[in-house]
Amino acid sequence: MEFKDRLTLLFSQLGLTPQEFCDKLSIQRSSLSHLLAGRNKPGFDFLDSFARAFPQISLRWLIAGIGDMIIQTHDYNEIKEETGAVKEYSGKDQIDNGNKKIVKVLLLYSDGSFSEYGTEK
Repeated sequence: MEFKDRLTLLFSQLGLTPQEFCDKLSIQRSSLSHLLAGRNKPGFDFLDSFARAFPQISLRWLIAGIGDMIIQTHDYNEIKEETGAVKEYSGKDQIDNGNKKIVKVLLLYSDGSFSEYGTEK
């Protein structure tokens, strides 16, 4: 499936017309028309606007057809890969681990360094 086909499928799944999609991304209808016709590939501004307007949609899926269309909220690795950010804890979206509570988070970086957050009890 090509990018333009995934974009068309996305309209259908979200129940949006192309004009509504353009309004959400604040892009010109002609820009979308070029993408749907396959004349242009999406640029950074389009992808940035898309990610901000539809954070639940996987950019990996949209761009390359890899993975699922919808990002699962518990899939923190994919969210980190796509946004470059770590999910912030809001208090509402807890992971059910029974009676266990997170007391320490360890981040390992590709250069071998690490950061440690929290306290051991």
